[in-house]
Amino acid sequence: MSTVVARLAALGETAVSVVPSSATLAAALSWDAGTTETKVCNDILSAVGYWSLHVDDWGIWQIAPYVLPAQRPIAFTFTPGQTAIHQADWSISRDDWQVPNRLTGIQRVDGDKTPLTSTQALPDSSPYSRRALGRWVDGEPLRDVEAANQAALDAAVMRALLDKTDVASQVEISHAWQPELRLGSAVRFARAGAGRWAYNKTSMDLTPGLMVKATLWEVHE
Repeated sequence: MSTVVARLAALGETAVSVVPSSATLAAALSWDAGTTETKVCNDILSAVGYWSLHVDDWGIWQIAPYVLPAQRPIAFTFTPGQTAIHQADWSISRDDWQVPNRLTGIQRVDGDKTPLTSTQALPDSSPYSRRALGRWVDGEPLRDVEAANQAALDAAVMRALLDKTDVASQVEISHAWQPELRLGSAVRFARAGAGRWAYNKTSMDLTPGLMVKATLWEVHE
């Protein structure tokens, strides 16, 4: 993490909150000339299983381990009725053609080192799991995954697998701005059932009323 902190400091950004890590890269990273500092830092953070760079509500840079959507606390529950903060009109779309339920990743290493491998599968509770479908549906293997250790590789492969399933079901809503909602927050949307959703895309209309258009991705717990 010291490399990322040093790069931020070189840009004059010294307000940083860091969760330390002893992980070291399994292979050297390199970038083309002109690559932004944001991408450089995010590539390093991804390799050790951390979130991309972001700031909190007080403008402090956050460097912390990535948390799977199913393990995040519920930030907000969208409920219908007189106290609802979302508009009555909403839509849901599903595209689950060939959604994989198992994915393998292979670590990128230097020289003759033996790369680590990781195979991750969806939990039995998922409607796309082997238990639900009665068969394995393997995704295209991930090669040259930047991962410092087995834990980071496992997290990267599971994150990629969940990304392929989360977009299978999406809800589009418009709602009043809420300070506790930020990209990646886990939420519940009562009109679509009791399941968990990830708050993944937003756009804001800067007019009186301050309505936010949001896309929620289904999370399989």
